[in-house]
Amino acid sequence: MMETQGPISFSAWSMARILARAKTNTRRPIKDAIVRDNVLGKEWSAAIVERDGDIWLAKLAGKNPFVWEFRSPYRVGDLRWCREPWRVEASQDSYSPSEFDQHYPVDYRAPSDGWMHSAFAGRWRSGRYMPRWASRAVVEIDGVRAERVQGIGFDDVLAEGVQIGYTQYNGKPFNEIDCSLSPLAWRDDFRHIWASHYGHKSPYRWELNCWVWVYGFRLVESAL
Repeated sequence: MMETQGPISFSAWSMARILARAKTNTRRPIKDAIVRDNVLGKEWSAAIVERDGDIWLAKLAGKNPFVWEFRSPYRVGDLRWCREPWRVEASQDSYSPSEFDQHYPVDYRAPSDGWMHSAFAGRWRSGRYMPRWASRAVVEIDGVRAERVQGIGFDDVLAEGVQIGYTQYNGKPFNEIDCSLSPLAWRDDFRHIWASHYGHKSPYRWELNCWVWVYGFRLVESAL
């Protein structure tokens, strides 16, 4: 088993795209920066600062440029094992992950709601509780930056694994939309995915345009 620096969690949809080698970016809210938005309003600028290999987002404020700093939980070069939705047989549903033998068969929600027959399958468990031995993939972080979530560009939408045209836009398939007339229309596919993760009422909802860490990564180990 490859030595890693810790876990990183993904949804079932994200894992399916990662395993298909179609997703190489992920965005994560900078949680403490949400508080600063509430105090300072939206219009504050920031810069990326690197110290001893750690990446920080520093708030800029006139003569005191580093008033607040937010440390990235991941750094370039990190090897992270992937957590994702999973399950075991229904007969084991009352047991905690720490009680399973490492050779116990595990079913994964990605890419198509698992292989286990529904008559025997247990409940889906959050990837948050997946043990290391049950992980089937490792990614290497190869880029870190920070931006507002709405700052995503077209290339990054693709790097997020979004299949342009997969969702509908105003009732039409995406490939029928004239993007020259609606230059931001292609972001809607990503916006729908963001909303599926963070909802419409959370402090990370799309409309609030929160600060996010943008992580580039590559798949370096897979059980598939």
